[in-house]
Amino acid sequence: MLKIRNKKWFIAILVLLAAVILTAIFYLCFHSAKIEPDGYLLLRSPNHDGSLVLLNASTGQVEPTGAYGYRACFAGSSDKFLIESVDLIRCFDEKTGSDVWTYEIKGNLPSSVFEFAYAGSSFVSIIASDQLQLINMDTDERTIVRENKGLGRRHDWSADGKTVYYSVFDAQGGKIYKYNVDSCEEAYLFDGGSPSVSADGSRIAFIRNSALVVKDLVTEKEWTYHRFGGLNTDYCISPDGKYVAIVTEQFPNFLANTVLIWDFASNQTLTLLKDYPCGQCFGLDWGQ
Repeated sequence: MLKIRNKKWFIAILVLLAAVILTAIFYLCFHSAKIEPDGYLLLRSPNHDGSLVLLNASTGQVEPTGAYGYRACFAGSSDKFLIESVDLIRCFDEKTGSDVWTYEIKGNLPSSVFEFAYAGSSFVSIIASDQLQLINMDTDERTIVRENKGLGRRHDWSADGKTVYYSVFDAQGGKIYKYNVDSCEEAYLFDGGSPSVSADGSRIAFIRNSALVVKDLVTEKEWTYHRFGGLNTDYCISPDGKYVAIVTEQFPNFLANTVLIWDFASNQTLTLLKDYPCGQCFGLDWGQ
């Protein structure tokens, strides 16, 4: 009787362990973390009329603005934009419906050879002709912050406007640096290119070996989106550093884009927008 009883207990324990293991497997395979992005993504209108629209990151709704331009980024808030328009960079205030600042691009540079960003406070930065230029919107004074052959066009700033992140390319590939404008000190961070930095400066998204990587600048932990490349055309990290928006061409309909939200901590994606006209998500930016 004792042997039979022990055998029954043994079987019961095995069944319980199997149930626990199966429950854990089911949780890991089918449980989805809740993806709850907020803020706005700045896109061009699907109507091809040159206007800019806001994509609500919480609802996926497209909301019109009164701004027009080829490329744009947020200028410190969701109702103020830096806009490229012909040979000008303009700062447009959505509240007043007018420009509060304009700057003529020297040398009539085509869009393909320069990039601009909001540098905090009253400053705008431009990378062109291997120069990182900082422009004071109050005085129009232009300062060359950094000059380096192979300077990548995409760059980003810390929220306080003190540190700029950029990449330099050579025959071996890209390297990402940060530069403090107060101390004039440059520091190499790691290999990669095209940085996008969260507003709190805690995390950075960049390209390395044809993969999209997010790195925690405090803990140095990394997350990799291996599916990046090919049909993917742009990306931008969220202001809170929790998500990355990824623009990808829809297959087989290459005339349309999809905007995905990648929750890198859980390695899950959320489709925020589908069937958006191709090319209208160019120069993606994410604001509060």
